[in-house]
Amino acid sequence: MACEKRVASKRAEDLKKENSELRRQLDGAKEAQQKPLEDQESKLKKERAVAVAEANQEVERPKKRVADVEKEVLNTVALSLVKIQPCIPAGLY
Repeated sequence: MACEKRVASKRAEDLKKENSELRRQLDGAKEAQQKPLEDQESKLKKERAVAVAEANQEVERPKKRVADVEKEVLNTVALSLVKIQPCIPAGLY
């Protein structure tokens, strides 16, 4: 009977060790599976950030161009007014 208890105790201890080893392997497998997903997610976030930055630049370029054209038109009008101002009689403006 004492021998059976020792055998059962030894078997229980072996099963606990095997169980903990299997848990470690499972955790390792989960981490190994999670790592590529995190890498892929990080890569996609970086690609999205680059795409958004490029899109913002494409939007800003026309705005700058419009602002430059507006400035040029205003300067042209101002220069034209300066040139014709002496021709306008003093009482008209």
